[in-house]
Amino acid sequence: MALSNTATPYYYGQFRDAVLRGEIPVNREVSLEMNRIDDLIANPNYYTMIQRSTDSSSIAKQSSL
Repeated sequence: MALSNTATPYYYGQFRDAVLRGEIPVNREVSLEMNRIDDLIANPNYYTMIQRSTDSSSIAKQSSL
């Protein structure tokens, strides 16, 4: 298992890219939630645990490591 503070969950990354390209329109609430998720990914106090055997990932606080 690898730790990264910049890893993006696979399906969220695909969805975000489609939204940024304008292929999927989103409302204000979804846009705000996407910004919140992006802020969590960019926050150095959180790390994403990437399972090498699957595409799933979870977010864990740095202090719990």
